[in-house]
Amino acid sequence: MLIKMRVCVIVPTLNPSLLELSLLVSRVKANREHDVRVLCIDSGSRESEIIKCFADEFISISPNEFDHGGTRNKAALLAQDAEILIFMTQDAVPIDESMVARLIEPLGDDVVAAYARQLPKRDAKHLEAITRLTNYPPVSQIKNMDSLKLLGVKNFFFSNVCSAVDRDQFFSLGGFPEHIIMNEDMAFAANAIRNGKSIQYAANAEVYHSHNYSLLQQFRRNFDVGVFFRDYARQVEAGKVGTAGARFVLDQVSALAKDGRWSIIPEAVLEAGVKFLGFQFGQRYSLFPVKVRKKMSMHSFYWQGRK
Repeated sequence: MLIKMRVCVIVPTLNPSLLELSLLVSRVKANREHDVRVLCIDSGSRESEIIKCFADEFISISPNEFDHGGTRNKAALLAQDAEILIFMTQDAVPIDESMVARLIEPLGDDVVAAYARQLPKRDAKHLEAITRLTNYPPVSQIKNMDSLKLLGVKNFFFSNVCSAVDRDQFFSLGGFPEHIIMNEDMAFAANAIRNGKSIQYAANAEVYHSHNYSLLQQFRRNFDVGVFFRDYARQVEAGKVGTAGARFVLDQVSALAKDGRWSIIPEAVLEAGVKFLGFQFGQRYSLFPVKVRKKMSMHSFYWQGRK
């Protein structure tokens, strides 16, 4: 028998697509298995009054207060009645109303968190669609210290695009790290696993989520990824990232060849090169003055006030 849980869905917002946000809210609220409330924490949206109408609870912060880990921690603290926290990004759209129940189902015993499968949106470019389908396969997986040797750095992969965490366990593990450029979700997962807990990839809980980034955006995003892996190298074993990245590129090229998409292979190789350069520059961010880091970074606000 399914136990009805009190769930708070936390969505940081900044000028979201109102259509996507309305679909997100309507589908998580349409579930029948659990009591769901939606908390939006907004950092200066133009249409904040409309966003406020979507949410059960609405918090406004100034843009310079936003922090990937700290903002989510603040919202989690305010969700005092919740037993389960679901973290989502404003552009993740559940495929149906069953997502909440399927995402929560694995939680219990040592499984403190779960994350959903991401399917490419209808407008996703071919390379982006392959990326989503490769990183988010149709088979669920439990990750813990027993799987570390097999999976390497991928053992700590976890995504706040759509994730569920037991609230008590979330705070007992210290929540998300604050003042972090990105990947607060991966840092949390690494901490949980190293403390003897498990996380689960719940492939049957699905959301539509993808980005058609330009090459410049890919560089900037991977610069920030490099910064994260430089700062959290010990926690996530950053030395194995290069091997995982090379394997991914080979898999991507193989998939394109198998589909007969030979004309896209040069684009895939070029994109991989741009990502590699961005990551390498990010790993060496200390060599660059702050004003240069801001130009190379997707999350330029992170460098405000830093030396």
